[in-house]
Amino acid sequence: MVIAHKTGGKGIRLCVDLRALNECILIERHPLPRINEMFSTMGEASVFSVLDLSMAYHQIELHPDFHRLIAFTTPLGAYMFNRLPFGLALAASVFQKVMQAILGGLKNTMYFQDDVLVYGPSKTEHDSIVMEVLTLCKAGLTIKPEKCMFGVNSVEYLGHTISKDGFRPKLSLVDAVRNAPIHRIKRN
Repeated sequence: MVIAHKTGGKGIRLCVDLRALNECILIERHPLPRINEMFSTMGEASVFSVLDLSMAYHQIELHPDFHRLIAFTTPLGAYMFNRLPFGLALAASVFQKVMQAILGGLKNTMYFQDDVLVYGPSKTEHDSIVMEVLTLCKAGLTIKPEKCMFGVNSVEYLGHTISKDGFRPKLSLVDAVRNAPIHRIKRN
């Protein structure tokens, strides 16, 4: 078990080595969406909202039969996960499948793991869809308000900047690639 600090140093994340368990389980494959396919559906979108789920995987309850399989020890004793942990090989597929079950039928909505984008051609249509998406809370999932943006003209989503003009890679990421040091292989 390792305790890692979350990005930005706000809080900790418990990391358990689940490699042995991952070798023994059958992994249900559920595809993650392709970014280019997601963005191609946006049409005349001009108003955007981004919602971020709080502690994504940990919102999914495990069947009680699996608790003992995902046990771990610490200097303070033995513990079991009651919720889907990070590091479990099937976690991404299971979580994406849950998101599809909750949001799959909503128009002008895309989701990639715990990041949800809502868009609309007008503020009225956009706001109506946001209200539908907020049914996430009714499904038992919680949103992290400080990481959400509502009703804006431009958003950053999955490493891209999205606006009524379309989408493009986030400039800071492009600059990071441009300014990355060049590694040369020395030949003898």
